Amino acid sequence: PSWISWASGIKAVEKQFEMILQNNGVTEIAVTVGDQFNPELHDAIASEQSDLAANTIMQIIEPGYTLHGKVLRAPKVKVAK
Repeated sequence: PSWISWASGIKAVEKQFEMILQNNGVTEIAVTVGDQFNPELHDAIASEQSDLAANTIMQIIEPGYTLHGKVLRAPKVKVAK
């Protein structure tokens, strides 16, 4: 079907755009579930009671990015209370 070629074209444009951003110094902030919350690097938009230690990242809601080492947008995360 024609929608398959359309979708693969969109994916190709997305990949090119990501490469342009990387080549110009934009990188995704590495964060994983289980990391300790850092208010200078993360944006806690939710918290929840948990068996995990307080301020442990439980969920990554939205990725964050830096430009030449400066935070453009902090990753939005949910943390344990």
